[in-house]
Amino acid sequence: MSKDLRIIVTTPAGTTVELPLYSTLTEQTDPQETDNTTLDGTLYTDFVNNRRAWRVAWEKLKAADYDTIRTIYNQQYQYEMYAKYTIPEYGISNRMKMNISDRNIRLNGEIIEGFSITLKEQYAVS
Repeated sequence: MSKDLRIIVTTPAGTTVELPLYSTLTEQTDPQETDNTTLDGTLYTDFVNNRRAWRVAWEKLKAADYDTIRTIYNQQYQYEMYAKYTIPEYGISNRMKMNISDRNIRLNGEIIEGFSITLKEQYAVS
């Protein structure tokens, strides 16, 4: 049985795009918490929830695919709305803010090497 490793994006402009198959997908968890220490030295933690982010990386990316990703990135500012990202294999479907890495241009601009995006979920999950 094969895994569904697609990332499907509903852009702020209302179009649906499928990102190219990635090299790596890394889940990052950021607990929304505060550590507190009382006067007697006791430590306790106020925990609210976890916020997740997903780092998606490509070893080599076609310039046209980079342009598609860059358009999605620009639209989150143009429309003041995050795109909705769906990763079926992991049951993820959420609006997320996209950050992009630097663009390492190779082969007369045809290939982008070592490119990544980080998708930070708009709403925290517990």
